[in-house]
Amino acid sequence: MGKPFHLSELISRIKSLSRRREDKEKGADANLRFLDLEIRLDSQKAKRSSKSLDLTLIELRILALLMKSPFRVYSREELLDRIWGMNFDPSSNVVEKAIGRLRKKINREGLRPLIVARRGLGYCLDEED
Repeated sequence: MGKPFHLSELISRIKSLSRRREDKEKGADANLRFLDLEIRLDSQKAKRSSKSLDLTLIELRILALLMKSPFRVYSREELLDRIWGMNFDPSSNVVEKAIGRLRKKINREGLRPLIVARRGLGYCLDEED
């Protein structure tokens, strides 16, 4: 981080790094499940209805975050912070694009959509109404 900088920015960056470290330390070899969706964090593999999903690392990180707290709504700013870090342009549509690609991969025909957009709030993992 270059000088001059605001103290609030420094604090925000430290909190972000701390959160990411905590996320890594919490069960690095655990499995996450939500309905018919499963992630093996140790091997970074995901399945839906016993079929493997070909996810990028970013998509896997988004899905793991959503699966750790199903039904919790994450704002796009939270996703930018937790997945991409502080140095990403908040005005870009990277979150929407990544969520769109992830939805296409996990919402196979005949399967219930799991990633839900809450208008004006963000995204969560939920059983679609």
